Amino acid sequence: MTDLLRSGVLRVLHLFSNYRWTGPAEPAVNLCATLLRQGVEVILAAGADPRPNSGGVRGMARKRGLTIVEDLRLGKHRHPLWNPLDTWRLRRLLVELKPDVVHCHLDNDHAIATAAVRGLNIPVVRSSYYGDGMPDTRRHHVLVRHTARILEPSHIALERDRQRFGLAPDRLVWIDPAVDTERFNPARVDRAAARARLGLSQDVIAAGIVARMQPYRHFEDLFDAVRLISRMDLPFRLVVIGRGTRQESVGFEAVRSRDILQWVLFPGYQRDDAYVTVLSALDIGMLLVPGTDGTCRAVREMMAMGLPMVVADRGMLGELVTHESDGLVCSGTSESLVNALVRLVTDPGLREALGRRARQTALERFALDAQARRVRAVYHELLQHPISRG
Repeated sequence: MTDLLRSGVLRVLHLFSNYRWTGPAEPAVNLCATLLRQGVEVILAAGADPRPNSGGVRGMARKRGLTIVEDLRLGKHRHPLWNPLDTWRLRRLLVELKPDVVHCHLDNDHAIATAAVRGLNIPVVRSSYYGDGMPDTRRHHVLVRHTARILEPSHIALERDRQRFGLAPDRLVWIDPAVDTERFNPARVDRAAARARLGLSQDVIAAGIVARMQPYRHFEDLFDAVRLISRMDLPFRLVVIGRGTRQESVGFEAVRSRDILQWVLFPGYQRDDAYVTVLSALDIGMLLVPGTDGTCRAVREMMAMGLPMVVADRGMLGELVTHESDGLVCSGTSESLVNALVRLVTDPGLREALGRRARQTALERFALDAQARRVRAVYHELLQHPISRG
């Protein structure tokens, strides 16, 4: 580790207790890479991947030019053996690396970090991916007590955490979660070719939802809405992007039982460039409830692609999408979904206007550079005006 000794710039050690490239992994690595480009010395410790040569967090982070520490196991879940060992190893690393800040991203690395930094006078920052606030558990009460700043993804999360944990206002900072607006850029993709691959004719209006097919994702309301729209003789198709352990019952069987097979496409799980290509084929983006990533990254990605959104007012969805500006926010019932979708299907001017503003919203609110600048400001403010964390 001698090559990582202090170079005179702001040094931040980021921790991510998972090896899988899923959930908040990409946003966390994107933030690290952007901070690095902006002059912060970033070191990342992520979960040990048991699979050789996989596309896990460490591998993807290396491709983005990040320095990786491999001394820690950093499992996703608390472990009676590995957590104490990681705490001991992390403390040794902190003494050696002398980071200005430790930045945590998930619950288990947060717990390991708060134990390891005790007595070292190194502030802990936590990025929260709980869109409507952290769980009200004893563990989280302990974690936030020893955390200098919590970076909240939404106003509702900030207010709930402030009240739930009794935190002073300066312990919480609202920073919009980011998305790579260069990667998710409609100008980069051949839309006609993308639609042809999905079998979408020129006159069809395609609405897409990116979500795992699980019971809590309200697919039944969406499919009921499609059944009602199918009776209106409109050029409409629904594209379900994703898979899930319950996809047979929640997805395929639900569509068959409603006799709407010809109205619904299942291209399955898409990744990398194929995912961006599928989004470019859509005319409308949708999400009905936040998933395991409470920050609803798929919504920000679709907005960056210039798609007008239809979302249910659940979790932080109503904060990402502004009703009648860059999308339509509804209650999420099948009737409300029908009303929103029919408006967009039958009004090309409205679709174009909302989609244009959705792209602009993504550029103004969700750009990586803007997020990283705000995070850097938190680091500097914290180091200039430290507060009690005990």
